[in-house]
Amino acid sequence: MATIVTSIEYLVSEILLRLPVKSLLRFKCVSKQWFALISEPKFCHSHTLRLYRNSRVFPSAILLSAHNSRTCQIIPLKTNKITGSSNRHEVEVPKGTVIQSCNGLLLVERSTSQDLSEVKYYVCNPTTNKSVPVIFPTQEFRCLVVSLFICFEPLKSLHYRLVSVRFKNYKSFSDMGNVVVPTNIPRPAYVINVFSSETSSWSEPGFTFTSPNYAPPNQTNTVYFNGSLYWHSDSLWKFFYFNLDSQILKTCPTPLNIEDKGLSKFCESGGHLYFVHEPLSDSELNIMELNEEKSEWSLIFILEFCESARDPLHFYCYSIINQENDEDNMVVFIRNDDVMFYNLACSSCEVLMGFSSCLMPLRERIIYQHYENLSSVGPFST
Repeated sequence: MATIVTSIEYLVSEILLRLPVKSLLRFKCVSKQWFALISEPKFCHSHTLRLYRNSRVFPSAILLSAHNSRTCQIIPLKTNKITGSSNRHEVEVPKGTVIQSCNGLLLVERSTSQDLSEVKYYVCNPTTNKSVPVIFPTQEFRCLVVSLFICFEPLKSLHYRLVSVRFKNYKSFSDMGNVVVPTNIPRPAYVINVFSSETSSWSEPGFTFTSPNYAPPNQTNTVYFNGSLYWHSDSLWKFFYFNLDSQILKTCPTPLNIEDKGLSKFCESGGHLYFVHEPLSDSELNIMELNEEKSEWSLIFILEFCESARDPLHFYCYSIINQENDEDNMVVFIRNDDVMFYNLACSSCEVLMGFSSCLMPLRERIIYQHYENLSSVGPFST
């Protein structure tokens, strides 16, 4: 009898692993047994591995976030060929500001007051509507945090890691709001610590570096790619990367064909790292890609747009999106009330209809790539 029951449970698990994400979320209501199975981190990881069979993770939608909001807007990358519209919907997140997205998991920052000690962080999966708070070793540690990042590779592990950058030198709590501030020294020192959801612990003592030789990562322009965090410094004109396994900070080559200042950002998608530069003197986006040896940037595309589109209120946010078929790779723009998909292979532009009254206020929009999967945020059993 026990053998029959075990066989049935195995068969049910194998069937459920082959169902789409939305179906599994609905099937959680069938029974307590199904709820427990579909919620189990190892099952979720197995489903994700089947979801991305070609060893690369591709986004299914873009996610629009607003400051201090409980919801995010999801706009699928595939449109209705007949109506030209997209099945836009909203997902709930912990109230706060989404500060990063990484392969299906979001990092949310919530500030409850002017007191920096009251800043809280959450790891969230918007697909499953599950979240967990980030726990720091001490309150002093938390107050010194300058930036925080989530790093997640679902094809390698069901666990995620967090990278914190904090001041090393500080004064005691001040009389004004119990805020820890860095000491006034010529070269402030920073410490990088790594948290693992597998061990629920932070690395110690961490990696220490000082400026001006190195610059701390910017929260809004740092991306995770192939085991490392990448960022750049405009003032130093240097590119940095921090490897999470070796926990060593290094520099990588900068693009050689950038001469004037402008707006720039990193983008990662489908296993590729891009650097996008918008010169102040030209109406274009220069898209460069880092080679596998991390030794050279290659200019792969120049996207030109008309002079009227130079207004930052028109192109307020964009992202490079890689698809399973390279011919579908695109740049997604949010322009006024339009969502535009610019295909890099055929240089064509598709405008989604029906968004004039749906999008959040222009200045509040932050665009991220969205990955619909069941990846668990924890807690994980040991």
